[in-house]
Amino acid sequence: MVTKSAFFQARKQLSYKAFIELNRQIIDTTYKSYDHLKTWRGFRLCAVDGSSIRLPNTPDITAHFGVHKGRKEQANCTMGIASIFYDVLNYLVIDSCIHPSGYSERACASEHVQHATQNDLVIYDRGYPAFWLYAFHIKQKSFFCMREKTKLS
Repeated sequence: MVTKSAFFQARKQLSYKAFIELNRQIIDTTYKSYDHLKTWRGFRLCAVDGSSIRLPNTPDITAHFGVHKGRKEQANCTMGIASIFYDVLNYLVIDSCIHPSGYSERACASEHVQHATQNDLVIYDRGYPAFWLYAFHIKQKSFFCMREKTKLS
């Protein structure tokens, strides 16, 4: 019989990279195996979005992600930025990442676009427009649409 402690110790030895590779294999197999996946006008409709997330305050996590200073009434905490590249019509996460909170959402997006195909239309919200990201998409020959502010303040 395997004890809870032995299971926990073994789980700690498992690299996070294994989950990245498993997800990549599942996604690749899914897109190769299913002819009935939904598209919009021939495009796989994908969205990129990121969010700040609060992480456990354990020494190893805090060492990697750093400490985010809390408000007056709040304690400091460990924060990160999580980002996903998502097939919105088929409900599939194509790629995801988590970085320290100072990392740019745009940099995450450029990492995600490396997993795009030629028939993807990538949609971004207001926080993403940047000339270098436009140029990156053009160089990758990928289609994109970015929400932009219409009024200058």
